[in-house]
Amino acid sequence: MASTSRNRTVLVAENDVDVLDRVRDVLEDAGLGVLSAGSESEARKILTVHGPTIDVALLDMRMPRTGAAGASAETRGAGLRLARDIRRRSPRIRLVGFSAFEEPETRTWFRDYGYAFIEKALLFEHPGMFVEVLRRASQTRGKKRTPQAFIVHGHDHVLLRQLVSFVKDDLRWQRPKILREQPSLGRTVIEKFEQTAQVVDVVFVLLTPDDVAAPKNAPDDVKRRARQNVVFEAGYFYAMFRRLGGRVILLHKGKVEIPSDLAGMVYIDVSRGIAHAADAIRRELAPFLGW
Repeated sequence: MASTSRNRTVLVAENDVDVLDRVRDVLEDAGLGVLSAGSESEARKILTVHGPTIDVALLDMRMPRTGAAGASAETRGAGLRLARDIRRRSPRIRLVGFSAFEEPETRTWFRDYGYAFIEKALLFEHPGMFVEVLRRASQTRGKKRTPQAFIVHGHDHVLLRQLVSFVKDDLRWQRPKILREQPSLGRTVIEKFEQTAQVVDVVFVLLTPDDVAAPKNAPDDVKRRARQNVVFEAGYFYAMFRRLGGRVILLHKGKVEIPSDLAGMVYIDVSRGIAHAADAIRRELAPFLGW
């Protein structure tokens, strides 16, 4: 276990020694202090002694109940159990889930009640982004966290600017993430998209009539549809958040073709601008407005 007098301190509960060493190196290089635990019981002891100085808890989802780092008897629910306990006892500590496995229910819990859920691959592939998540979490300790939105959009930049303004100025949330504004850091577009999506709470999908489409056997029946990247990204987020999660808000403008798999779902018409549809958008965001 290592301690430090630096201003921001992260409790890292991780039983894989190689991962723990890597986390410690990148966080300390970035000026963050680290307290490390290799098991659930060790993390609890550190919290008892150092709880008031801890800003963030980075919690591996699978670690042993007892034992030192490197122990093999992992318990699948250990990280989530520890997170729930910290939330009850020390609500000022920001909680970040950390896993190498697909754990949809756990991911959802950390998005609802913690700060973020990140995959271990981010640590090794893009340590700068990994550090940024932990740094931002440490800076919000004890403060009310506002949701992080992501905007999926096409070519209607006027509507995009209106939505950004609505999120920032009317809802008073963090500035929404827009893929083109994120640094590439040597990544492909899909890598940048996947990794940015990890720290998102709510997604707005702007379905605007940017492309021309028509059935093959009816070339004169011209229809308008959203950009294909918009449809793809909407599907990605539906798979990530699940359809009934209420986290994907569909906004459409004018006569735009709706993908058949999404037919029958509720869309908010923003043809007259975001301000005109503001009340309808707020109704859909009701679960998040009380954060």
